[in-house]
Amino acid sequence: MDAARWAEVRALFEATAERPEADRAARLAGVEAALRREVEALLAAHDDETPFLDAPLVAALPEPPAEAPRGTRLGPYRLVREIGRGGMGVVHLAERADGAFEREVAVKLVRLGGLDGDLVRRFERERRVLAGLNHPGIARLLDGGVSGPLPGAPEGVPYLAMEYVAGEPITAFADRHRLSVPERIALFRSVCDAVQYAHQRLVVHRDLKPSNVLVGQGGRGAGPGAHASADRRPAPRVKLLDFGVATLLADDGEAATLTTPLLTPAYAAPEQIRGGTVTTATDVYALGVLLYELLTGRRPYDLRGLSPGAVERAVCETAPPAPSDVVREGGDARARAERRGATPDALRRRLRGDLDTIVATALRKDPARRYATAAALADDLARHLARLPVRARPDTLAYRAAAFVRRHTAGVAATVLVALALVGGLAAATHQARIAERRVASLRALSNTLLSDVHDGIRDLPGATPARRTLVASALGYLDALYREGRTEPALQFDLAAAFEQIGEVQGNPHYTNLGDLEGATESYRRAFELRAALWARDSTDDRLRQALANSYGHLAVVLGWRGGDDDVAAMRRRALALLAPLADRPAPDPSVLHDAARIRSEHGWGLVWDGRYDDGLAHLDTALAVFAALAEAAPDDLGLALHRWRALSYRADGLSFAGRDADLLALVEADGLPLLHGLERAHPRHPRVQYGLHMAYEYLGRARRRLARPGVADAYGTSLRYAEAMGRDDPTNRKGEEATQRALGALASVHAEAGRTDAALAALGRARALARRRYDADRDNAEAGNKLASVLRATCRTLADADRLAEALGPCEASAEVQRGVVERSASGVSRGNLGAAYGHTARIHRALAGRAPDEAGRRAHRAEALRWYRLGTTTLAAVQAETDAADPAWEVDPDALRAEYAALRAEAD
Repeated sequence: MDAARWAEVRALFEATAERPEADRAARLAGVEAALRREVEALLAAHDDETPFLDAPLVAALPEPPAEAPRGTRLGPYRLVREIGRGGMGVVHLAERADGAFEREVAVKLVRLGGLDGDLVRRFERERRVLAGLNHPGIARLLDGGVSGPLPGAPEGVPYLAMEYVAGEPITAFADRHRLSVPERIALFRSVCDAVQYAHQRLVVHRDLKPSNVLVGQGGRGAGPGAHASADRRPAPRVKLLDFGVATLLADDGEAATLTTPLLTPAYAAPEQIRGGTVTTATDVYALGVLLYELLTGRRPYDLRGLSPGAVERAVCETAPPAPSDVVREGGDARARAERRGATPDALRRRLRGDLDTIVATALRKDPARRYATAAALADDLARHLARLPVRARPDTLAYRAAAFVRRHTAGVAATVLVALALVGGLAAATHQARIAERRVASLRALSNTLLSDVHDGIRDLPGATPARRTLVASALGYLDALYREGRTEPALQFDLAAAFEQIGEVQGNPHYTNLGDLEGATESYRRAFELRAALWARDSTDDRLRQALANSYGHLAVVLGWRGGDDDVAAMRRRALALLAPLADRPAPDPSVLHDAARIRSEHGWGLVWDGRYDDGLAHLDTALAVFAALAEAAPDDLGLALHRWRALSYRADGLSFAGRDADLLALVEADGLPLLHGLERAHPRHPRVQYGLHMAYEYLGRARRRLARPGVADAYGTSLRYAEAMGRDDPTNRKGEEATQRALGALASVHAEAGRTDAALAALGRARALARRRYDADRDNAEAGNKLASVLRATCRTLADADRLAEALGPCEASAEVQRGVVERSASGVSRGNLGAAYGHTARIHRALAGRAPDEAGRRAHRAEALRWYRLGTTTLAAVQAETDAADPAWEVDPDALRAEYAALRAEAD
């Protein structure tokens, strides 16, 4: 076809492509037959609905995956059925075949063939990436290995065993359940939370799209700001799949070797389409496409039938229509709106304004001008739902003018001479600017006064927690207002980060009096971190900023540690200590730097203790305590220093307790802990953190006396309970008081149980269980809340079993195992896994005892089979923990050797 003929075909195609079918036929009726055939062929390609743009480019490669028939064994897994095929290979539903535990998994087999090992390297990369991600919104890697010989692969193939996710794409789920716009936003924010988690661990997904974001009912909620639906259906649970295309930002060398392109053009950012650098901003763009589709039922661009060059021009050069402008377009507009609980006009009004702006910001062509993080995108959506001003703004006249100047430098230069004539008007503008600067300075001074002088003055007064929240929120409001106005000076950002940090402490820092909002605290600490990290990226020479950023790492580690994710927490603390090291190693370091370093080091030591690395953890704690002791000599009246010193002592007490060093624990509490705390009590009566410290110290004292068979156990536990209850009376909003009361009731119940006072023990455990259950139900993702509830349930089980009330004991035992299993899925520390093994062991023993009392053979067989199953779980779990523990004689709740002997005896009996 020559150029003239092509021009004729193209003109006719463009004139008819967007017309209805009937109009097209009429328009082409009188066209010469050969020309009409050319145009009709183009129109057919234009109308082709084949979703090739929804699939990764690599999916079109011809190499088939290895065949694995049903029943094939891959390590401990048995394949059940094929559930999907994609660019990397084939995915099977599988089940454990070795009896270690019962669980369905998704097993992925790599696609082999003509890529010269590229996909194999990509597969191994996915395994390493997923192994480092532990978030309820991300499908977890469970295992991996190499299969035996398979048809078409005699040497075997690599495989991954991953969490099996039963769900449907987020867009389909939202439409099927007719979610409203606020419900869709709440669901989408939980996707942002998972993406933000991955980004903080230097992982970029690169292929976010509905088929990689599945939603099922039940389990984890829809995230912050979720709206309860009218039919009270279970909260949706979001899971992100397929991090096989992820880029580890810290591993550029290896990333460069992965040469096969892998992206979905319909969701790809401009930099991906052009083969540029992939960053976290790339995922923010894909989130913007996903949000656009959730809100409107359409994607920003219709790429069907376009050539690669046309796709590039559309994505990289054309601004998409605003969501509010497309919701009334097309014949299915009413149906799409009704799936969102609105008419087209109402939906357009709902999207116009903030949501248009938020989506446009996420979809900006320049990565630097999108939302800086997925969390920032989620935050603006939360602000929109709360009817607060959003931080994103449409392109301003100033921005468009600057862009115009860059494009037309020569022409603009010629007009500068004319503009100089207007310079006299600048004097009035300068005067107004000075007034504005004075206003900014006044608001900053007021907020800093509220944060430092007023807040710190009431910080530890009994009952002050609600007032602290009000003060900090007010200060934050002033600073946030300035920030929304576009004030981005480093000093303001520094102050805003400090405000977020303080409100995080009030919301839910578990080491201070708090309101029990761990989720809110995590978000506030994360915002403080992001502000400081941005400042640090611009200027890494500021010592004050270096110290503040280290503290952000430390505070984030605290709240994330209570929620789970121990490996990442350890890395955060190491990063904090590395930031502080140059300041602490100076000839005359600032005492505040030494204080912060000792505090973070003690928390790092505590984390190692919980992982069963007692020697390493205690070594870090000893180093921190030596620093605290030296600082205390120079500042004996520093209350904050003394309280952090006690906290390090309490971490050491945990380490000694877990390691079974009860005599050392008793000496630590009597010689160091109680003298320090009673001295603080005399100087600061009814101080909530001192009261909490005394509650803990007396609980440690009772524990050590009990294990060493020393007198005074009940007195110690009773005193611990009195301090806990005093905290609750002084400040009912302080969740630390509830936590302390629950712990003390559990300890006192053990004394009643040992003395044969079963009813008194169960009454105390009932109170403790109610407190623990309320906290756990309010935040199922809180690993520590799960640990506490599981502990109370195990204590109830043991108490009933010791009283020979076996049938009643079975329920709490099995419930404890269920809760503890959820904890381990979030936070697989040595202590958590040891507690899970104990729950399995207690349940096994009860089934074994019930088997001996069953009235018939069928009952005996049933209980014996259950006992064998629970014994197998318990012995396997405890053996793994035992192999990692460096203590000679740890204080096991259930002795692993005794449990193994019981299991062997029962198997022999069954045989």
